[in-house]
Amino acid sequence: MLAVCQALPMTGPTERAVKNKLLNNGMKLQFFNNRLIRQAVEGTPLTNLKSFLVGKNYLVVSTEPCVSALIKTLRSVPELILLGGLVDNYLLSREGFNKYFKLPDLDTMRGELDVLDLRGKIKVKTCSRGITYTAAYSQDNSAMIYLLCTLVCAILVYVEAVLPQLPDCQRLEDHVLDSANPIDVFGANQEIGQRAVPVRNANLRSRGPIPTHHFATSQIKVKDRPEPLRIFPYEAHLDTAGVVYDAYTMERWYDPKRTDVMDQQSAWEAGRPWNKLNDMGTNLKQMVSGPDGNPLGVFTGKSGVRLGMAGSGEPIMTDFGDLYANFLFTGAGGTMEVPVVRGATLVTHIYKNANPVVKPYCLSSVAGHAAHFECPVEGSGEMSYAVNVIGKYVLPNDWGNAPQRAHCNRRRRGVADISLSATCSSDRRLTIQIDLADVTIKSVGQIQFAVESASLWTSQFVPGMHNCDASTCSQQGNRVTIHAQAPSADYKLAVNIISVTTLPLENWLQAPFHGKCDGSTVSSSGGTHVTSAPGNPTTRPGDTQPFALSSNTKFLLELDEPGGALSGQTRKFILYFSSPVRASVNSGTSEISFEPQSGGRYSGLVQLGYLGVGPKGDTSKSNALDQYHGIYSYKPTVSSCVSDSRAKAYLSFDWNPVDQNGHPTSRQLLMVTLPHQEYNMRSQFASNLRDSVFGFRTYEGNSWLQQYDVPHTPVDPDTAAVNRIKQNGAQLNDIISAIQRDAANVNLDAVCAHSDSYNAGKAIGMATRLASISRAFGTSHFRDLDTMIGQCLSKWLRVEDTLDNMWKFHYDTVWGGLFLRATNGDLDWGVDYGFPYYNDHHFHLGYFLYAMAYYVKYHPGWGADHKDRIYLVARDVGNPSWRDPHFPVVRHQDIYNGFSWASGLGPGERQEESASESINCYHALAALGDAFNDPYLKHAGQLHLAMEIASVREYWQVRAHNRNHFPPMLQKTGVVGQIAEGAWYVYTLDWPCDPNRFPMRHGCLVGIQVIPITAVSKHWVDQEWAGSIKEICEMAINPRLAADYSKVDPNDHDFRELTSGWQAFCYAAMAPLDEAHRTRAADYLRTKRPQDLVAGSGAASTLLFIYGST
Repeated sequence: MLAVCQALPMTGPTERAVKNKLLNNGMKLQFFNNRLIRQAVEGTPLTNLKSFLVGKNYLVVSTEPCVSALIKTLRSVPELILLGGLVDNYLLSREGFNKYFKLPDLDTMRGELDVLDLRGKIKVKTCSRGITYTAAYSQDNSAMIYLLCTLVCAILVYVEAVLPQLPDCQRLEDHVLDSANPIDVFGANQEIGQRAVPVRNANLRSRGPIPTHHFATSQIKVKDRPEPLRIFPYEAHLDTAGVVYDAYTMERWYDPKRTDVMDQQSAWEAGRPWNKLNDMGTNLKQMVSGPDGNPLGVFTGKSGVRLGMAGSGEPIMTDFGDLYANFLFTGAGGTMEVPVVRGATLVTHIYKNANPVVKPYCLSSVAGHAAHFECPVEGSGEMSYAVNVIGKYVLPNDWGNAPQRAHCNRRRRGVADISLSATCSSDRRLTIQIDLADVTIKSVGQIQFAVESASLWTSQFVPGMHNCDASTCSQQGNRVTIHAQAPSADYKLAVNIISVTTLPLENWLQAPFHGKCDGSTVSSSGGTHVTSAPGNPTTRPGDTQPFALSSNTKFLLELDEPGGALSGQTRKFILYFSSPVRASVNSGTSEISFEPQSGGRYSGLVQLGYLGVGPKGDTSKSNALDQYHGIYSYKPTVSSCVSDSRAKAYLSFDWNPVDQNGHPTSRQLLMVTLPHQEYNMRSQFASNLRDSVFGFRTYEGNSWLQQYDVPHTPVDPDTAAVNRIKQNGAQLNDIISAIQRDAANVNLDAVCAHSDSYNAGKAIGMATRLASISRAFGTSHFRDLDTMIGQCLSKWLRVEDTLDNMWKFHYDTVWGGLFLRATNGDLDWGVDYGFPYYNDHHFHLGYFLYAMAYYVKYHPGWGADHKDRIYLVARDVGNPSWRDPHFPVVRHQDIYNGFSWASGLGPGERQEESASESINCYHALAALGDAFNDPYLKHAGQLHLAMEIASVREYWQVRAHNRNHFPPMLQKTGVVGQIAEGAWYVYTLDWPCDPNRFPMRHGCLVGIQVIPITAVSKHWVDQEWAGSIKEICEMAINPRLAADYSKVDPNDHDFRELTSGWQAFCYAAMAPLDEAHRTRAADYLRTKRPQDLVAGSGAASTLLFIYGST
């Protein structure tokens, strides 16, 4: 018997009890990868077994048909749900098992059930463990498919998280929303290929659409110097030499040393424009990319550890999924496959017929042997600057638009970087060169030097110090030169820079520099390294001469930090090999070459892991990842469903672990969780969570189940809230008056046909929200509004094909998605906010989808007539299935991060500013599904809406549970302006606020995370967040409340009142705090018109939220 069961989460003790119950009745509980089972049964008489393989399954196996015992056992085990299986050569459904249980014998059952007879096609055999297995014979293949033997004979495993088997919880990935071909509806376009053709990929486009916002899209959208991959807990840089990894720890998010203050819009003190009043507000970036030795820099692949192979070419992306991207390096007859998986604590490389070459930057030791590898200092990018000589002139003239620029190609060097070199000629003339790095001295008189005969300078000797003066010392820039006469051909030397350092750095009296007057040079780097005379090398093991290491499968790497930032500490990395290798360490090339113990070329795994920072030579953590090596996640999958009966959305990450041979394994993976995931799973799966050196918590297990509350998603306001307002005469009058003012000022007809897709979208969104409020409060304004909304939608959907050609949707066949040219001129990156290059599709189209949801609900005939066009827009940003051949899965949302990225194919890293507009998009999708009575579209929207809200609450908003995840300066603001990959938290805007000066600018930074206000806004604009942003909103509205207001320059013309529209958002965001703030907000909005507010907003909409949070 082979029974397939669905498993629900259960505790460890429950799991053991289930296993014991089954064992006591002659059955075993086992788990196997569904992908493998499907491959095995494909084309065999057992192909119908695939219908039972949904989510993650347990198999119950026995040598006899133990149906009765199985049914009785499962009655007491609600965590296992029987789906079907194989009994005595018959394929049975769950109902078939139940009928079998009730019947006396198999012959009777055959007469009553419609089953598939497999007799003659099934063989039974006993495997080495004595367990009987079943194998299906394929008529199309002369060989037996013994996969099912593997299924039954493998090691038992417990699956912690799977989608629940509920009748109303159907897998979203299995359903394509619509089959309409976008080329047939909108026509084709390939213009984007002139600037943004996919590169470095195995012709992925021939297999389907290519994601434009995937974590690995950076590797295929540009050929030269692509942005690093941020895979958590590593960042990775790929080029022809291999993959460079550096650890990405969570402390980078909140470390104040990484807070880069950008005070362009900060107020300044009167008479002292250089003295910025940052307590009133400042732009900032939390720089998370640069190594610890250069915290304000960026990761350019010159720190950490590089893994590669000799002679490889460009890395080619061969496959991708929500959680992974696979790359292949080829060269010299060998390959290195790199399955990059988000959250992997060990990064894996699959070598075939190729010897690994590893370059650990700043290597201090390998396997306990000293080494001295290249240690470059990371660059810090480019700086823009201008100079103002007060009252005279500014350089350059057009400093605002064209400032001076300087390349910052290194970090500032400190005391530890001061170095010395000394050369003595045969006539004992001694020249000492001192590099002061970036340390400033008053004059050469601050330097002293001692030089004596080596025979005299012994342990008890105290040499006299000579003061530098003009006769012996000179300075040019940061270099000082000392000319002296050595007392003998064998001398000792030390230097003292008063109040700064000595050279050598430590023990200068007991261990000075020791040189000879034979033309040789002694030198230091921070007072630590001595070189020999030319032609007479005296190298140490691991210094410049290659040396070999004994064969092993594990090598501990200790790395210094660039710039010597970790005094007495090293960063530890561990290398694992799947079979013994020997290593050749070459400090000259700063590389370690590995080959099999017996010689030849290597085939197998190489895995790299980070073990944290510790004292130099400390190996106490070297075994921390031992139990997790030798397995890895390969092409993990994501599954999801929504249950209306439970009002829950479920998201499962199935990591698909395989062993070193690529076979499915029951061993447990250790994967990194991001804070929103840990927060989601901590109550149900606390026993699986572990602390880690990365700061992020890890999860031990092969599947994750995350569940989210499903928010109210119809487009209309909440009925209960509306009814409460109707019972309050004053509030009702305010709403009715606001509806009248808004309706009198709607200009949708003018904007719709003559504006870009973003501003037209906001206009139709505002009209739609107003129409829904009009219906809710029983006014007639929705009639005219509906007419305008319908006409506008018909234009943009090309039902009435009257828009200018540049605003007509086409289908981009290069990447796969909707295209708007948006210009009659050159197709520049910034046209229509980058929409032609897939920037902001969810922002722009989200507003149109919101309008479609409303219009289809109240005009279903129109919706039915144009459903294919409407669904094309929905599929562009909300397609849930990999089976759709035209659009990628949920284009903008990062399933691992939980939120969306706005940046598309343009240069640079991924970034997102207005997270609330992302929320609007997924709300619109859910509402549209509701309007069409399409559960799949509705559930897809609800799932991604719930994910987006949870991540916005986690990463954009400061709350009690996550406060310590933010740097101190952002803990005070309560909100971030953007999330960016290289500068995780960003407190700035990509557009000018009005006025563009702090503290007023705070209002725009809050408002951009509120717009647009709809029925779902209450899920993140709530009382807790109102308390977090109260201080900055109060300052934005009334700058006089700021402590430093009295210092502000009265001549700063940008220091004026914040425009009313952004004030309105601050008032609305503070309204949930208490009744007093609600009253203040209503008083402010009571007389406002649409033109007084930010485009896309309305007074009725804002007042409705203030009064009813809907």
